[in-house]
Amino acid sequence: SSYTMGNDHNDRKRKHAWNHHTKVKSVEAGLSGLFFTCDGHEKGALTEGYNLIDQIMEELDASSVAEAVDAQVGKEEEDSDVDPEEDIADTIKRQCKEQKEAARDKKKKRCHQRPTGVKNCLFVTVKDANILALCDRMIEIAQASARCRYLQRVLPVEETASVGLEEMNKMILKLVQRHLVKDDEGRFPSYALEYKARNNDSIKRNSVLEMLDDAVRMIAPGAKVDLKDPQITIFIQVVRTSILGGVARKFNSRRKYSMRPNQEEKEGVKKEEKKEEEKKDEDDDEEKEEVNEEEEEKKE
Repeated sequence: SSYTMGNDHNDRKRKHAWNHHTKVKSVEAGLSGLFFTCDGHEKGALTEGYNLIDQIMEELDASSVAEAVDAQVGKEEEDSDVDPEEDIADTIKRQCKEQKEAARDKKKKRCHQRPTGVKNCLFVTVKDANILALCDRMIEIAQASARCRYLQRVLPVEETASVGLEEMNKMILKLVQRHLVKDDEGRFPSYALEYKARNNDSIKRNSVLEMLDDAVRMIAPGAKVDLKDPQITIFIQVVRTSILGGVARKFNSRRKYSMRPNQEEKEGVKKEEKKEEEKKDEDDDEEKEEVNEEEEEKKE
């Protein structure tokens, strides 16, 4: 019947749309950006991330605008024979207007979310940004005041690739070569690995550790592992069918790049401790009750 045919057609359309949708549900290779984790409110978390990115990029834009205006004013003062007061005012107005318009356009095109295919994991590319510096400033702001209700952590992703041992090895070699370099006194930084796999168990942590050990032996043989407080943490995140890699500086001492203020973290820990204490007290009370019941039974 036409009803059944219509249903079949709709099912096919739905299936096609679903298949097409899942194909793009992973981060493409060859990108850099910010990898966020959040606690279930992805839309709210994304807004928090964008607000911070915009604030930081606007701070940078504002300082470069001021420099550009100063340079332009200086140049036009030298070149011009007309009334300098009027000229400077016009120049500043025009420059500011142009820069504001440029900033508005930039803001529109600045951030692009890429689907990860994994719940509570967000990946955002940021045009013309130094990802490491952006991430550093973001953590600084988020840990100083309660700016993020939903975002939990952020990592500066320098490399993305499709999941595979060969791709993983290439990425680790690149990161070691780029970041495990001697300082002015000829010393290598201490390092550690942060590895996490989500919705994919094809690559085990031990394999990644072996690759990292081999790369360090080959490229930075003097570098030492420090699990307590490494200067450099090489992180590898396997997210569905993608590998995201990068480096976090002072990862442990900066509370593993948490996006929550110190006080909130402490309060969270205190709440957990309080819960545990209450549970312990309840268990102790239950034990006492059981002992008392046993003693009563013996008396009887």
